[in-house]
Amino acid sequence: MNTFSLNKKRVTRTAWIVFGVEDKKHEVVGSKYRTERKDLDHLKGEIAAKTTNGITFIEIHEVNHPDGRVVLLEIPPAPKGIPVAFEGHYYGRNGAELAPLNIEEIERIRFQLVREDWSACVVPEATITDLDEVAIKQARTNYKGKFPEKAVEADEWDDITFLNKTRLTIKGQITRTAILLLGKEESEHFINPAEGKIRWLLKDANGYDKDYAIIGLPLLLAVDKVYLRIRNLKYRYIQDGTLFPEEVNQYERIINKNLFLIAVIQ
Repeated sequence: MNTFSLNKKRVTRTAWIVFGVEDKKHEVVGSKYRTERKDLDHLKGEIAAKTTNGITFIEIHEVNHPDGRVVLLEIPPAPKGIPVAFEGHYYGRNGAELAPLNIEEIERIRFQLVREDWSACVVPEATITDLDEVAIKQARTNYKGKFPEKAVEADEWDDITFLNKTRLTIKGQITRTAILLLGKEESEHFINPAEGKIRWLLKDANGYDKDYAIIGLPLLLAVDKVYLRIRNLKYRYIQDGTLFPEEVNQYERIINKNLFLIAVIQ
């Protein structure tokens, strides 16, 4: 079997195994590997039966060159985050050699899928018209409250510029984060099969359900809607050295909001 690497500028998505071409000079020498076309076609099934998830060659190319027959096997990249085994064993390139992968290398491949930031992915079909105007206005208010030194400058930004500055969009493209925080209720289909909802449930002293609410997009506004449903009772207590009671709320508002944001992110 003769193999060589094709020009990297021309090959970006697939690798190749080539029969019938000399390794160093790349001269066509011809090959007698599986001369019957049906035997070549059977190769796909044979490979699939021995690899993880039935991965096989995309295409098998047969070229009748004047200097001899050439067979090219086009190999797809492995699925991201899924190590591919052949007959139960994992292999990788070590320079010009083929070597078994160790446990650390296999786990590193699996971790590639985990590292992808789902929320930062762009939704190509979505536009700014799929975002809620009231939510964008509230986001601007929150931004200026957190960065007062930029308040005057922010007032001059149009909505796309503002969303780009806050990284809710990427070069004007809507991200899943933008849909979750600012999207109209009917825009939830852009993040299927995920859901953008906050569920509130009230239970009595015996643990039975008394009331509930499901509030959808935009979550930036949904957080305050849920907060208004929470019964924030007042407690009285007397500090040492005085007979006058102090009154405090059971929950601090900032704690509630942070808890909701954590729940949304999870």
